[in-house]
Amino acid sequence: AVAPDLDAELAANKMVLFMEGSPDAPKSEASLNVVKMLTQAQVVPFMAVDTLAHPAILGYTVSKSARRRGPHLYVGGSFYADYEGILSKHQSGELAKAFGVQGTKSTGTFGGELPIATY
Repeated sequence: AVAPDLDAELAANKMVLFMEGSPDAPKSEASLNVVKMLTQAQVVPFMAVDTLAHPAILGYTVSKSARRRGPHLYVGGSFYADYEGILSKHQSGELAKAFGVQGTKSTGTFGGELPIATY
């Protein structure tokens, strides 16, 4: 049973993203796009859990979120949004306002660009 271990991770981390793959190697377009949105909004730190690592992990997040399709973002131990919800919150600016860190922008040739993200 993975539920006790994953419940502990949700309790120990402010933000947990259940995604296909990892932030540096997403395995689906939706997971890649969510990582891009979180990066652009400077939402750090967050923990990522690969739902492809074992079917029980995918089963856990699908049953807990009551959503069929990932990725799923949990904040403070509770389900926050799936892909469509994260996209909507990103487009409205709510994601950056609620969780973003105002980082220092690059200077010089790439002035105004976001720095490389750390996870």
